Amino acid sequence: MRQYETFELAFSGAAPKGSEAQVNQEAVFENGETKVRAKGFYAGNSTYKVRLLFYSCVLRIASLFLVGNVVYFIWERIRRKLEMASKVEFVEFVVDQLQEAGTITYKKMFGEYGLYCNGKIFSLICDDQFFVKITKAGRETCPGLMEAPPYEGAKNYFLVEDVEDRETLTRLVVATCSELPEPKPKKPKTVKTSS
Repeated sequence: MRQYETFELAFSGAAPKGSEAQVNQEAVFENGETKVRAKGFYAGNSTYKVRLLFYSCVLRIASLFLVGNVVYFIWERIRRKLEMASKVEFVEFVVDQLQEAGTITYKKMFGEYGLYCNGKIFSLICDDQFFVKITKAGRETCPGLMEAPPYEGAKNYFLVEDVEDRETLTRLVVATCSELPEPKPKKPKTVKTSS
């Protein structure tokens, strides 16, 4: 994460009752005497979120504890997020888990990774988290998967937290890729000649 990027944390909890979700949750980010408060909100699907636009003055966070509805975050969690780009070992582990779904390949993209099955991009790995494109078949295969954007400004993907279950991962990827369009054929490169 870089300065002026949004940091987001998600928490699971019971969905609020009623037509409006009134949330009394906030995060306090501290750096010495400087404190920044970020209000939380209900994001749907039994998920609550807190977002903060980082500035360099709040990057040194000291402790983690919960006081009432105020959450304090540990520096190591934030530091890891700031330094994070997915590790190739995690990517290769996921690729190995999916070997029965088809020909799985990966490509580095903007410091993170895109995963392809038989030439179709179906997934992103960002911050060592496995995100799969949302499709109707994927939702039917694995109902209840959490949805989250893999990076700021992206649309939601399924966030697959259990990458150890090879059989379920394979079923999800096969179902997802069955609904994705075939990749467009690459245009041959033309060589310019000087006249």
